[in-house]
Amino acid sequence: MERLRPGRHGCRRRGRCDAGLRTVSPAPDPTTVEPMSAQTVLLTAAEQAEAATATGKYWHVRKLQKRAIHMLRNGQDYWLVSQQVNEQWARPDGQTWMGSRGLDSVPMSAKDGVAWRKDGKPNGERLPARLEKDSGTDAFLLCDKGMSLKQVQALPTDPAALKNTLSRMLPPEKPVPGSLSRDQLVQGCLTDLLSHLPAQPKVRAAAYRVLAAMPGVTVGGKVTDERGRKGVEVRTKGRGGTADKMIIDTRSSLVLVTSRTVPGIPGVPAGQVYLQVGWTDAGPKVPALP
Repeated sequence: MERLRPGRHGCRRRGRCDAGLRTVSPAPDPTTVEPMSAQTVLLTAAEQAEAATATGKYWHVRKLQKRAIHMLRNGQDYWLVSQQVNEQWARPDGQTWMGSRGLDSVPMSAKDGVAWRKDGKPNGERLPARLEKDSGTDAFLLCDKGMSLKQVQALPTDPAALKNTLSRMLPPEKPVPGSLSRDQLVQGCLTDLLSHLPAQPKVRAAAYRVLAAMPGVTVGGKVTDERGRKGVEVRTKGRGGTADKMIIDTRSSLVLVTSRTVPGIPGVPAGQVYLQVGWTDAGPKVPALP
């Protein structure tokens, strides 16, 4: 899962690309073969990632970010889903732009909708649309460390070397009861790398192969995301019963959705729907409605 950096927004905080971003010949759908295993799904995605080609002036990520908000007011107890479109454009020379547009919050369920209407339909926090040029050099977060585009593209293409690099980037291990294992922390780094970082195709392929070899990674089956895109759900377990999920389009190797579920909180407390990810010639602009 993507980890947030306080005070930042867009792709730094933690879709299928348009035709100009990445062109890959469709692979056979591994979900037609039974039984479907996490290794089969992830290795198929690795093959597609390795074969991908991409060109453009900007690395571009456009995503719909969602967050659950618990509302307890005027005698009503319900959940809303806060929504925001975040975009990032990064040039190879290090120039980066961040854009965002707040959307209306919506009730999490029909039951929440009843309480929300009784409460006067509050909209939560809706930020105005904006576009800003970022003067920082660490435009991307990986293992909670800021990295430049060049540093991301210099990551190892060998799976073992990539895993070791990510492990070394993590804070020193501390024997805290209930803390995540080293592999679980690396899994979070891999999710970030695969979903929205400008890694080279061979690096993305290596990341899928590392994930395929890790214990505790399972397949939830074929799913359709809220945008109508088909993919395969891949799950990893976190601390305290949390579960991280990715929906992967195995035919393109793109991550369509990342999300986290938490015991005791209904629905999905946090998630990202990736609308566009890849290289493009289209320059920065104020984000449009999804």
